[in-house]
Amino acid sequence: SNERVLLMLASPSEKVGKKAQAHSDVEVVYIGGKKSWTGQIIEREISKLCPDSGPKITHILSDEDGKLIKAARLYGVPHLPDISHAVAKCLRRVFMKHEKYKSMKKLIGAFSAKCVNQELTYLRPSNQRQKARFMNQKPIINWALTILSKYKELSTKEQLFFKDLKLHRTILNTVNTCLVYS
Repeated sequence: SNERVLLMLASPSEKVGKKAQAHSDVEVVYIGGKKSWTGQIIEREISKLCPDSGPKITHILSDEDGKLIKAARLYGVPHLPDISHAVAKCLRRVFMKHEKYKSMKKLIGAFSAKCVNQELTYLRPSNQRQKARFMNQKPIINWALTILSKYKELSTKEQLFFKDLKLHRTILNTVNTCLVYS
């Protein structure tokens, strides 16, 4: 069946805000599947997990899905975006219509397509999903910056193939600087 999974994790409030959360700081408290979720259904599941006599939820952290934001509002606690999604949203706002960024992404896409079944396949950038493009910038940017940093070590054929990447050094460094914080 085509069910959507809702996963809820909990972390003791005394650990929140002190330092970055480690895997050992969170506990799976709910996992469930349904054909579709609504804010009301999610809020009911939260309420079942935390009756009045149980643990108190102080905030809900999520990927900013509208249903999760609504569930937090209905439950009466603040919603916080997780840092990866918040940074990705900022990157999308800043770079989505930026001509130099679009040109750089188009060039990297062309490298990916042209490298298939060639001697250069081993230098091919990884494929990038369209849906989560701004959450998955690091591998592509790291790939491009690595090619540029090793450019003089490439063969003449490889240098010729990747020569246009040098024209995008500034936008690559700009995006890379932004990714330091994600």
